[in-house]
Amino acid sequence: MPTRYNNFKVLITRIARGIHKVEEKEMQQINLKSQHISCLYYLNLSQRLRAKDIVDMYLEDKGQVSRSLDFLEKNGYILCESNAPKRYNAYYYLTDKGKEVAEYVTAKIDEIVADVSDFLTPEERKIMYRCLTKIGNNLQNVD
Repeated sequence: MPTRYNNFKVLITRIARGIHKVEEKEMQQINLKSQHISCLYYLNLSQRLRAKDIVDMYLEDKGQVSRSLDFLEKNGYILCESNAPKRYNAYYYLTDKGKEVAEYVTAKIDEIVADVSDFLTPEERKIMYRCLTKIGNNLQNVD
């Protein structure tokens, strides 16, 4: 018999896997991987971020962010304000090539989010996000 925990975990995992699947599919079209999406998306929203900001603000994995930024920089999507070997606190920003791709990624994300949640009323959407926020906050406080 499914428990509340099991139902919650299965639903959250299913959503996360669905997001990853969509990211993979969309990124194949522009020869990027899903792990690059977050950096491009967040840089597009903020214009300039440090790796530390992406890790702290968006709860992304530090190693994955570092690898993604390195790949994106080597392939001309972003630039870094520092040439130091360790650039965790240096600012990164999009190149023109990066802006074009990041705008595509952002538009695709907005389109997909609208498509998969279009059946919710604005009030249901507010409730959903309020509940997920409360659950996330409470989980952080569990010892």
